[in-house]
Amino acid sequence: MIRLNIISRIAGDKDFFSHYLETVSEIFSENNITIFVNFIGPIEDLNTYNKIIKYCTKHGIEKQISFTKKALPYCEIENTKKDVFLNASIGSFIGYSSIESIENSFKTIFFNVDETSFIKKKYISFCQNKTEFKDLILKIVFDNNTLNLIEKENKEIFKSFHLDTEEKQLLLNILNGKI
Repeated sequence: MIRLNIISRIAGDKDFFSHYLETVSEIFSENNITIFVNFIGPIEDLNTYNKIIKYCTKHGIEKQISFTKKALPYCEIENTKKDVFLNASIGSFIGYSSIESIENSFKTIFFNVDETSFIKKKYISFCQNKTEFKDLILKIVFDNNTLNLIEKENKEIFKSFHLDTEEKQLLLNILNGKI
């Protein structure tokens, strides 16, 4: 059993939740494997929230879905061995919440929500499409080493988003007009 944690507001501009839920539903119906999904964030749009509830009820996974209905500080979010944090990417581009997830030692995976953007495949934690996402979830369920690999990749990804001392000083000098 794993739990996918999605740190996001439930809003009308977030039209990719259906991809996540379709995958969870397929895994449940095809393999009888329960994947829990926890939406962590405020509900800003009741239509989007109701659409999620309706989909889950129709596909028999409503007991696998939960909502905090509010934003939570990262330090208050439980992070168990089988928790995986799911973030959207646009190709290989990730937002700051993904970096925060990794910084807080959350095992973080990415789903490309833009079909026109392609990922230069370097990491298994980046899923280009629903098929790769489903395959990764099944690997996580059946192979304990997959989570270790994701944690290792996350550390690599995190390092690539932070400046070393020399890079930081150069950037500060540029911003302060010294260069």
